[in-house]
Amino acid sequence: MIFVQVAFITDWFAGKNLNFALGVTNSLPLTGEILDAYISPKFYETHIDDLKEEKKFIDNKFHGYGLTFYVGMILVFICLLLVIIVVLIDSKA
Repeated sequence: MIFVQVAFITDWFAGKNLNFALGVTNSLPLTGEILDAYISPKFYETHIDDLKEEKKFIDNKFHGYGLTFYVGMILVFICLLLVIIVVLIDSKA
């Protein structure tokens, strides 16, 4: 994926702006990884506590990391749509 991002960035930017654009392109995914490492356990802990209070721990399909995976899946589909939009914009530019 990083190769595709670099290909887009090198087409869109030149000179000193290219260095900054590549730096931002490389740092944003790492920021997402850090946020994921912080937020995913919070989803898990919050949802498990809610299920224990409702005594639906076994029967609920969203137990454990299930809710986190569903939220992640939704985010991946949103990103896929955004990639398609970027490709369409790049093809018309």
